[in-house]
Amino acid sequence: MIGALVQIAVERIVCSTVAENFNQFSPETLQQLADGLNAPPARGTIAACIPMEESFCERWTINRALELQTENAGNDAVVMEGLHRTFDFERSGDDGPTKTNNSWQQIVTAAGGNSDGVIKLLRDMEPVYARLGSIEALPLAQYEEQMTQLNADIQSSPNPFIHEFIPAVVKCRPREFSALADLAMVQAAVKYKVHGEAGLQTVTNPCGQGPFAIQRFVFDGVDRGFELNASYAGLGYPEVLIFVETDGLPSFSLAKTPAKPRRLSGQLRTGISRFFKL
Repeated sequence: MIGALVQIAVERIVCSTVAENFNQFSPETLQQLADGLNAPPARGTIAACIPMEESFCERWTINRALELQTENAGNDAVVMEGLHRTFDFERSGDDGPTKTNNSWQQIVTAAGGNSDGVIKLLRDMEPVYARLGSIEALPLAQYEEQMTQLNADIQSSPNPFIHEFIPAVVKCRPREFSALADLAMVQAAVKYKVHGEAGLQTVTNPCGQGPFAIQRFVFDGVDRGFELNASYAGLGYPEVLIFVETDGLPSFSLAKTPAKPRRLSGQLRTGISRFFKL
């Protein structure tokens, strides 16, 4: 999953960089960039990461519990203490020891106080991972509908492991939708630059229906270029790319408030943008 998130971060950096430097590229160079972005091997997906997440979280922990049972046959108290140390719920950090101790106590209670119960709780996660993997592969509309129900089921689940392991994975797919939108917006912007409005209409918004919405981008009263909007706000702000067509003060290509993008101090560097935030 970390590898997939790094991939997403790189994709968004590249898209932001192209958009912020759009006016520095000739139409021919832009077409080369667009072709290059379409040329790499198939990208990794969040859905493809789910089996490994299940292996690392659920299956590894089950194997550890079985090892402890074998090493401490007939002494389940020692097995439970070993599991407690394995989960490391007494670690210090942002959550503090109180929350982590409470998490362990919830697991002990739900497991009936014994290691067989802990193993059963872990195995009960298998259908949740299977369901999550299927949902993560869906297009946006179906994803949002089914993920809403899954989140509700997670909240109501009596299994503490589901609360510990699943929510962090759930948060990753919206980042992927944002990256897919950015990649498609770069393709649409190049088509628009090379072929005009007709070219823009040939690229489908993966987070919507039909082509991307487009409008001129005016900053401090000056027309600086054009803005594409994916009509998606899965990360808490509209997914927008601003393609700069004139020289001047740089502005965020990924703007949380597109109508009032934040002004950046300093000069825009040619190459990798320093202003990207995952």
